[in-house]
Amino acid sequence: MGNSVTLDIQGEGKVIRKKIKVLRSDKEGEYESPFAKLCAQHGIIHETTSTYSSKQMCLAKPLKPQYGGGIAVNTELDNGIEGWVAFEDSKIEYRVSSDDGNNKFIAAHQRTRAFHSPSQNFFLEKDKIYTFSAWLQVSSGNASIYAIFKSPSGYHKAGITVAQSGCWSMLKGGLSMNVSESAQLYFESDNTNTEIWVDSISLQPFTLDEWRSHIDQSVEKERKNHVKLRLVDVNGKPLANTHIKISLRVPQFQFGCASNSYILSNSAYRQWFASKRFTVTTFENEMKWYSTEPKFVGSWAQCLMGRPQVPGFVAQFTLRKTFLSSRR
Repeated sequence: MGNSVTLDIQGEGKVIRKKIKVLRSDKEGEYESPFAKLCAQHGIIHETTSTYSSKQMCLAKPLKPQYGGGIAVNTELDNGIEGWVAFEDSKIEYRVSSDDGNNKFIAAHQRTRAFHSPSQNFFLEKDKIYTFSAWLQVSSGNASIYAIFKSPSGYHKAGITVAQSGCWSMLKGGLSMNVSESAQLYFESDNTNTEIWVDSISLQPFTLDEWRSHIDQSVEKERKNHVKLRLVDVNGKPLANTHIKISLRVPQFQFGCASNSYILSNSAYRQWFASKRFTVTTFENEMKWYSTEPKFVGSWAQCLMGRPQVPGFVAQFTLRKTFLSSRR
């Protein structure tokens, strides 16, 4: 094994040197071999996130719509705004960008209300499970954007992402319906000071059997691998006709859910949590700013309202310090 790799983190008037033990990347291909081999040579564990993970991507150009767009029409805006309408009193227009290969998209501009966005009509069936995705960008700053389906029975949120200016972020989610009915897709953001740009939209229905089959295929692809075992004795000689028993001790796949501090004082809760094969958790409220930094509650609230003001204690962290970390 080669020499270890260290990272110098500068902050608070001193430099902290940490050994890089783990690097995480997506599965888009940029960090496959020989990068993975290089990590192995230096004793670095190379982990990969889920492909198309909306929270980990911001690309110069959106990817193709999933499932060819499914039942959505004109998903890559090749036919102008055909199939798209302005949601209520929104203002939308068709655009072609010149800086990323003449990419076509639809823009909601002069927004004064949260729901001002492009819209498309669908008929959603009760016995179907729908997976939804879209690539979003804003004209300035950043904004949290929901995908919502409005129907006679109510408003159905299908996903959320934080879109940025200068790159495309993927919103990925889904929904199911209690009744079969018509629905209007639209996008919503409380930040009305920016335009919403939309591209590569997909809405794909699945039957329950198709959904379960898709899950099984994903498990086979993402969570399983081929393993070859070679049994030898203390002298290294192969053992023939030997019975072995294999059981899972520590799963490598991280699977968990949010919890609260109640788990620390409740042994039954802890035992239940562990019995469900959860390997990771996070304290969903106790780790938020209003709990850990109560004097910055105002800044936290402004972030929720789409007007972020980064407190000084956060601004001192550089991008290197925020996104690169090592495990002790």
